[in-house]
Amino acid sequence: MPEHDANKVFSKILKLKEPWFVEDVEVTPERVNIYVSTKSRALVKCPLCGESCSIHDHIERTWRHTDVCDSKCFVTAKIPRCNCPKCGVKQMQVPWARENVSFTDSFEGRAMLLM
Repeated sequence: MPEHDANKVFSKILKLKEPWFVEDVEVTPERVNIYVSTKSRALVKCPLCGESCSIHDHIERTWRHTDVCDSKCFVTAKIPRCNCPKCGVKQMQVPWARENVSFTDSFEGRAMLLM
């Protein structure tokens, strides 16, 4: 599968919407790594109060996703952190996982079904 097709497929699987997109996908027989990024913007909304504020920096995180065939799958992203004048530095929410969880929503749902 051409690279851009894999990016589109995994963007749909992760249900990504602007500004999120799959930047790259690396595949080996043992592992699939999906790299997600955001389109650069000068201002973002604070996840707590909704105020427009500047991006403070980015923090890289990795989540375990459901397997692709027999290969383990991981999602890695550089998440913007905003510098809100009211709330301070806050990490933006990602659409594929809950805050402070190292598994995607899909992985958590599959694990719950197996329990």
